[in-house]
Amino acid sequence: MQPGVSSYIGHTTENPRHLSPNAQLLEDVRTLKRAAGGGLSAAALAQALRGLGYEASLACSSGSHSAPSALRLSHEFVVVRGCGAGGPLIVEPSFREHFAIGSLYATERYRQVLAAVPEELVAPYSQLCEMVRLVCAEMKFSFGATGNSLPPWRSVNSVLSRWAAARE
Repeated sequence: MQPGVSSYIGHTTENPRHLSPNAQLLEDVRTLKRAAGGGLSAAALAQALRGLGYEASLACSSGSHSAPSALRLSHEFVVVRGCGAGGPLIVEPSFREHFAIGSLYATERYRQVLAAVPEELVAPYSQLCEMVRLVCAEMKFSFGATGNSLPPWRSVNSVLSRWAAARE
């Protein structure tokens, strides 16, 4: 476990602010990330969340079959089950960075959209898909507006392939 994370786990997991289970999970993810100095691997995050009593597991995606094999993006992320009334939640400690593009390709509008994308994400797969579709559409527009073609690994299906294991 990364330094700083173990000291946080020793604290109480009570919910003094009476947050919803999803909001409490997001707050715990942010706190664990800060305790680790900002960088926290998916494996370390899953372990730390289990230490807090969450039913967290590491998910590894080798890509979705809806994207050509060369464009299937492998990725590790955390899935938490039994948190609130809904189904499993995808926990992505660095969600925004998946959509970062070079300044040559980013319009001011895309920079504003990217700024609105949450840094950490706790959401069901369906909500993640909606967000990815919206951001990828803006990304495609941004590439086109700057006179460039969207790289194939930036297509919706390719980007969604990172979290394909959550669907299966």
